[in-house]
Amino acid sequence: MLWGDQYDSTARPFEPVQWKRYFVYPSYNACWARITDLTVGAVQRPDSWADALQRWLGSGQYQSGAIAHLFGDKVVVATGTQYSNWTCYPDTSDPREPKGK
Repeated sequence: MLWGDQYDSTARPFEPVQWKRYFVYPSYNACWARITDLTVGAVQRPDSWADALQRWLGSGQYQSGAIAHLFGDKVVVATGTQYSNWTCYPDTSDPREPKGK
């Protein structure tokens, strides 16, 4: 399931990400393919060959000044003051719910 949030940093400078469900995909790889499309190829699925190649070449999200960055299993895309956050989780996981005790 593709989760995301889009906001203007001047309107929400210090608020946490407000995750919303966007699409359901049949697989994790299909979901990450959509994130790659949304970031115009800048962000590849973590630990994929394409991600490793970008890391090695210093391209994609690893390029100096790139606007798309991978943080763990989440992607942050910055365009001026506009931010988008994307991630893929199984439909049984909800990033909005507090973690267990």
